[in-house]
Amino acid sequence: MRDQGLLPKSCLVIVSLFLVFSLLACSSMEDKRDKFMAQGKAAFNKEDYITARLHFKNALQLDPKLAEGYLWLGKTELRLKNARNAFGSFSKAVELNPDLYEAQISLGNFYLLAKKPDEAEAKAKLILEKDPKNIEALKLWAGVAYTRQQQGQALEILTKVRGIDPHHIPSYLMASVIERQRKNPQAAAAILDEGLKANPQAPALSRARARLAEQQKDYDQAEALLKKAEEFAHQDLTLQDDLFRLYILTKKWGQAEKVLRRKLELEPDKIAPAAVLAHFLADRGRFEEGEKVLQDFIAKHPENAEAKLAMANYYQRYRKIGRAERELREIIEQEPTGPIAVQARGQLAVLRLTQGKQDEAEKLAEEVLKSNPKDMMALKLQGTIAIAKKDGLKAVTNFRILTQDQPENPELWHLLARAHLVNEEEALAREAAKKTLDLKPDYLEARGSLYSIYLKNKDYDDLINLIKNYLRTNDQDMANWSSLGDVYAFKGDNKEARAAFQKMVALQPKNPSGYLKLALLSRKMKQSEQAISYLQKALQENPNASPALRLLVRSYREQNQSAKALEAARAAVAQAPKNAEMSQILGEVLLVQKQPEAAAAALEKSLVLNPYNFQVLGLLVRAYEELPDQA
Repeated sequence: MRDQGLLPKSCLVIVSLFLVFSLLACSSMEDKRDKFMAQGKAAFNKEDYITARLHFKNALQLDPKLAEGYLWLGKTELRLKNARNAFGSFSKAVELNPDLYEAQISLGNFYLLAKKPDEAEAKAKLILEKDPKNIEALKLWAGVAYTRQQQGQALEILTKVRGIDPHHIPSYLMASVIERQRKNPQAAAAILDEGLKANPQAPALSRARARLAEQQKDYDQAEALLKKAEEFAHQDLTLQDDLFRLYILTKKWGQAEKVLRRKLELEPDKIAPAAVLAHFLADRGRFEEGEKVLQDFIAKHPENAEAKLAMANYYQRYRKIGRAERELREIIEQEPTGPIAVQARGQLAVLRLTQGKQDEAEKLAEEVLKSNPKDMMALKLQGTIAIAKKDGLKAVTNFRILTQDQPENPELWHLLARAHLVNEEEALAREAAKKTLDLKPDYLEARGSLYSIYLKNKDYDDLINLIKNYLRTNDQDMANWSSLGDVYAFKGDNKEARAAFQKMVALQPKNPSGYLKLALLSRKMKQSEQAISYLQKALQENPNASPALRLLVRSYREQNQSAKALEAARAAVAQAPKNAEMSQILGEVLLVQKQPEAAAAALEKSLVLNPYNFQVLGLLVRAYEELPDQA
């Protein structure tokens, strides 16, 4: 019986000990979890996001239901530009704790960026029902209204935000942007002035107000605002950038140089400010000073390969090709397999291509691709060489890779279109060229390539429809009106061709190109007098329209009206005395009319205005030969 009485007591002791150890273990687990969270937040604040992510994940391993852990993990993933992971973490956070407002707001912002305003609004209202003065929720709601183009409502919400917190800088900035979009610059200025009154030391507000003053051409006010902001934010590089842009705009070169030197003081170990200053000086005709800026930087940072690459770029830009090549080769020799050496090989390859040395360029590109098969510069170079060599398959392969990597780059799509043409794939070339123009509607070279495909196949109607579609987007596009008229003329529809060319004249009456097109159409239709009238109008509107004068002279000659041709040429030179081509045309007319002395005078004047025109020099020699013998 005694043993039976002891058994329950022993069990009680064991159970008690188990509970104590369990509590101690739980306490230890919580301590470890909290320690990981604290370490993660510290790393996050130091912008060491990789370490922060590791700590937050460790905390969540210990406590998978820690909503705050998912919130911070989401914030970290966002800084690491892992949007999908961030969204997943925020979603898990609100699943575990719907009252975690920061995570709800973050999800709302995701929905707003994804153009899902209904879902974003739901997140904002979920918070505002419980906390009507939540600034971030109100800001999200204003974003929803703005996305729905309800600008008035967005402004009302932002006014409420400023009433709750006069120091909330984003609300002033967002409201001023909306007012500018509504064509209310005075209202935008008033909002920013209100913000600066409440927050006199907010650089973002000063910069926005200065930019508005700059747009209104009040450059003195813009400078005063930026200089005032610089007093309390003297380390702010964006302020220096704004000052530099303002001084360039107002052509205050000395002030602009001071800003660049200030940036170099603020970032003495970065090559970018030194390179910008060097190029600025060289562009002002101070090449040696710019060179010394880079040389001094390299002397202080002898191991900085980027600086040597910047020096090579500097020499290449200002046509010091030998020096550029020397710098590039030094980089390659010092660190043959390093990433900067790969770039140097790529640039050397480009240099060789510009010198017409295709084989050397191709070899260098291949060396780069051995080190890095995805090097974009080398792939582009290799593809460009393949186009020149009519190797369509290789060119297409390269530019497909490049367009997949950089789908928003219009130049690469244009090169892909050219590659398809080399490969005799017209349909694919059309699609690539259309993509180019979707990205950059004013890409004239790509436009010409696309239109030439249609013209080659005499596919006039489809091309007309294509150009009209572009004109619906921008009916002020002179080049497309010109192309439309040309296509109608090719088709034989002279009435529509004339209408397109007349539209050019209506859009830009001072531009001679519309009159010139109308004159050419009139000549095609054997309407000589009308053509002459258009050409005279072109010269009246633009005295420097040398193509119009050349065609006018030709028209008079065709009618055997040499006196009128000479009269027109002399009148044109009188109207545009500094136009070298006008004097050349006068000289040509005088030569045809056997007046070599007068022709020589006109051609001499043309050569003074343009000393490098060898065609004029040849004409002048001919005029001298036709002069009568002075003996």
